[in-house]
Amino acid sequence: MSHQPPDRAASYQQALEAIAREIAHHDPMRLERYRTLKDLLHDIAAEAREAGRHRRRAEMVDELAVSSSRWVLAVLAIILVLMASLARPGGDSLATWVWNHRHAILGCGALGTMAVVGISLERTSFVRTLWGHGSVKLLVGVTISAILVCASAQASAALNAVFQVDASALPYARAILTGVMAYKMTCWLFAIVAFFGLTHAVVLGTALRSKVKGSDEPISFEETVWSGAALVCAACALAVAWAASSRYFPDDAMPYKAYRLGRALDFDSSHTCTNVQPGAAVLFIGPDQAHVLVDENAIDTPDLETFVIAGPATDADPPKTFSRVRCQTESQPPQSAAPELSPPAS
Repeated sequence: MSHQPPDRAASYQQALEAIAREIAHHDPMRLERYRTLKDLLHDIAAEAREAGRHRRRAEMVDELAVSSSRWVLAVLAIILVLMASLARPGGDSLATWVWNHRHAILGCGALGTMAVVGISLERTSFVRTLWGHGSVKLLVGVTISAILVCASAQASAALNAVFQVDASALPYARAILTGVMAYKMTCWLFAIVAFFGLTHAVVLGTALRSKVKGSDEPISFEETVWSGAALVCAACALAVAWAASSRYFPDDAMPYKAYRLGRALDFDSSHTCTNVQPGAAVLFIGPDQAHVLVDENAIDTPDLETFVIAGPATDADPPKTFSRVRCQTESQPPQSAAPELSPPAS
C-alpha cells in the first residue's frame, strides 16, 4: 500500500479542516481536538447526518401541513353539501337558518368539492407534466379569455332584451350575469370530473381487492382513504353542477334573473327626480345621465336565495316596456324643449 507524500497529506488535512470549520460554526473550539484525518471525517459525517435529519423533519412537517389542509377542506366541503341537501323547512332556529341560506351553503360546499377535485388533479403526474409546457398554459389562457368574452356578450344580450337599453348602463348586473353565463358555458367540463371520479373508484376498488385477497403488496392507507374522499367530492360536485344547470339556471329562467339582478344592483329607489313617482326605481341612462329608465314594479331581492330560485314558476314576467323621462330636480325647472321620451316599440 503506497503512502501519500507529506505535502499532499498536509493539503488534504487542511482541506478537511476547512470543511469541518465551515460546518462546525456553532462550536469552532472543537477543532482544537482534531488530531487525525479520521476525526475530521467522522465529524463531517456526523454533521451531514444531522443536516439530513433536519431536512427530512422539515419535509415531514410540510407534508403534514398540506395533507391536513386537504383533509379539512374535503371534510368541510362534504359536510356543507350534505347540510344544504338535507335541509328542510321548520324545526328549531338552526334548522330554519340552514333552510333560509341553503343555496349559499350549497354554493360554498360545491366550491370546496371542486377545490378538492382540482388539488387531486394537480397531484397527478399527467397534469403536472402537461402544465409544465408553455403551450398548454397559453392555450388555457386563450380559452378562458374566449369563454369570458362570449359569456359577457350573452349577459349583455340578456340585459338588453329585458331592459331595452345598452347593457353598459347596468355594469354590476352584467358582471354577475357574465359569471353565470360562463358557468353555463363550461358545464361540459364536469365530464372531466366524472372521468376523474371513475379513476379514483378504480384506485379504491383495487386497494380493497388487494386487502380482501390478503396481498403482500404495500398499500398506503392515507392514499386509499383520500381516493374515497376525492370520489365523494367528485360525486357531490357533479350533483350540484347538474342541479344548478338544470333546475336553477335553465335558459327560460335567465330573463327573470337578469331582471332581478338589474333591479337589485343598478336601479335606485332613492332618487331626486321630482317628475318620477316616489318609491319608483330609476336607472340613469344616456351620455349625460340626464334621463332615467323608470320601473314602478315593487320587486325586492333581499338575498341570494331569492335570486337563485327566480324563474317563471316563482316570479311574474318582467315588464315589456319601461318609461324613459328626463330627470327634473327642484333646482332645475322643467324644460319644454325636452319632452318625455316615448318608450320604444316592442
